[in-house]
Amino acid sequence: MSCLRSLVGGNQRPTNERFLAPKKTPFELAQHYVPILKWLPHYQVGQDLKFDLVAGITVAMMLIPQEVSLSTIMHVPAHHGLYTAATA
Repeated sequence: MSCLRSLVGGNQRPTNERFLAPKKTPFELAQHYVPILKWLPHYQVGQDLKFDLVAGITVAMMLIPQEVSLSTIMHVPAHHGLYTAATA
């Protein structure tokens, strides 16, 4: 019976603290749930903004015709497709 108890963990020893995961501070927890808190302090406007603007324009150029055509296929006014794209 003691053999079975040792297999299922009946006689567990206390865990050494050095093997436990480190405790996170409240700010680290906030960074986990709100990722912008982690990367925004490192954002370099001079280097990154121009690429982000190009990426945003590229996505808009692809998204607008797609949503207008999908709303036309669904027989709803085209501006409803744009509203859907803006809120999604």
